[in-house]
Amino acid sequence: MSTEKHESDTIKQQRKANKEFIELKKIERGEIERRNEPQNEVYMPPAEKLKNFWYYHSKIFVISVLVIIGIIFSTVQCMNKPEYDLKIVYFTYKQVPESVTQKLEKNLGKYCTDTNNDSKINISVINCSVEKDAGQIEKYQKLQAIIYADEQAVLFITDDESVKYFNNIRTDNTRFFKEKTATLPDNLFGNSGYKPKNKLTLSVRNLKGTDLNKKGANYIKTAENLIEKIKSQ
Repeated sequence: MSTEKHESDTIKQQRKANKEFIELKKIERGEIERRNEPQNEVYMPPAEKLKNFWYYHSKIFVISVLVIIGIIFSTVQCMNKPEYDLKIVYFTYKQVPESVTQKLEKNLGKYCTDTNNDSKINISVINCSVEKDAGQIEKYQKLQAIIYADEQAVLFITDDESVKYFNNIRTDNTRFFKEKTATLPDNLFGNSGYKPKNKLTLSVRNLKGTDLNKKGANYIKTAENLIEKIKSQ
């Protein structure tokens, strides 16, 4: 009996093997498609799954988080960045503290008009003052970047010595500043405790012939109006 059962099992295995062989040949010839045999999933505890996920995807996860943080930070910075109605460049060969330019921002803002029509007056006085012959290359680089790229910075505060710096910037025989100027009143320094030794002058930049001419047109008008208001006080 056992011998007959053994022969029967052997025949079944042979038939199964023959069937699989025939199917394999048909698959190779493209007559039928390979069947996807269901795979038994091996149970894995949640902690083990998390460990495996972190092992294989930790770098991607960390990079993704850093990118998201960077996007959020940039968005917040853009949202909080004020829209200036005018930027004023303070350039003398006598370095002044930031507290002085901050006081000028507050007091000069009273003469400024709403250039961007946002019902707010925001001006920035950019401190580019340096000590003569003291190096400070970063200050000169900052000044050059403003001159060539910032259409909002069209009003300058200079004295008789520092104004000469701008005389050779234009190579087309055009004056760097327009003729309309005004003396900066000492009372605009308020209670900052600072009093300039030399007379300071407000001058409007001439943008004609530069890449900033069109974009800076409204800021030029604002700067000229500010000068007129100071001269008429």
